[in-house]
Amino acid sequence: MEESELILRDHLAIERTKLAKERTSLAYIRTGISLALGGVFFIGYFPADTAFAYAGYATVFIAVLFTAYGFHHNSKSREVVYSIMSEVNKKDEEPEEEPEDEEGL
Repeated sequence: MEESELILRDHLAIERTKLAKERTSLAYIRTGISLALGGVFFIGYFPADTAFAYAGYATVFIAVLFTAYGFHHNSKSREVVYSIMSEVNKKDEEPEEEPEDEEGL
């Protein structure tokens, strides 16, 4: 009975990890989109040769980096979670060894 509870706990931990991974990746992407919108506003609102316009260009560049890192983080985290899931699934599929009959006792 204890083994089945451990397995259930492992499966629930994997699900929590997948959700946390997704939440973190979406936060990076959300931040990148917000920065891009702020940068586009600075570029469009201020004259082209001002420091604010250049700050807008820098912000858009940083936004692209944040978004790219978000996608990269998502793919790397997915690989880690799927490798853990495959190990757990292999553990579940292994047949349990039955005790050998001791004849002669």
